[in-house]
Amino acid sequence: MKTSQPTQLRSLTREQWVRFVSRQIPPDTNPPTRRSTQRRRLEYGIARLSYKQEGRLISYVTTLLEISVTGLMIKTRRLVPGETELRVEMLVAEAPLAVVGTVIHSTQTVGGFKTGVRLTFPAGGR
Repeated sequence: MKTSQPTQLRSLTREQWVRFVSRQIPPDTNPPTRRSTQRRRLEYGIARLSYKQEGRLISYVTTLLEISVTGLMIKTRRLVPGETELRVEMLVAEAPLAVVGTVIHSTQTVGGFKTGVRLTFPAGGR
């Protein structure tokens, strides 16, 4: 993935995302938890995060920590306010992908924030 400028990937539909994540998460790999969906921790994941804040476009390369059928966990350099809509372009398993979502929480951690993103999909994209 080039880091000098955002790519022009089309956002995935819900069906495409679920199919992709299902291939990434082998059955029964996660112990039972209170979570409604399985998550996959990534050894390394590169993501370009883009969002608007106070009318300015913010875009930078960051780390993708986890994926699930409903969302992502990314590491951000700065606090991204809750309910911020953002676009995440990523390289997972050597496949370039793009999704859109809304920040649902941010937790401060060493070197930045763990930011939870609930994915949203284009209308008609199932």
